[in-house]
Amino acid sequence: MKLRFLTVLLSLLVAPLGAQAEEAAVPDIGTFAERSQGGYQVLAQGGGELAGQINSFMNEMLKQYSKFFSNWTPKNPARVIVFDNREDFRAYTATVTSRASSNVLGYCHLR
Repeated sequence: MKLRFLTVLLSLLVAPLGAQAEEAAVPDIGTFAERSQGGYQVLAQGGGELAGQINSFMNEMLKQYSKFFSNWTPKNPARVIVFDNREDFRAYTATVTSRASSNVLGYCHLR
């Protein structure tokens, strides 16, 4: 659970934050570039290079996390979804959770 929270938090830190728009079309995450390796499945709106970089970073972070928590073992690959802007993130969020207010910048959504 902590790993998934960190995953979502990190995805928000690397996503560029744009100005807020009134409404945005819901992005189709099925069209996002995907990189799955190690403990993560990364879907990136910004393309394959970004997805690969984030996947590598997350797996390195996982190695560090594993060193400090010896009683912890990785679960199924965690999904990281990286949006290019705040509007797309919020539009997508509205389709999967009721917490799509302008104050929401991230959440943990278990698969």
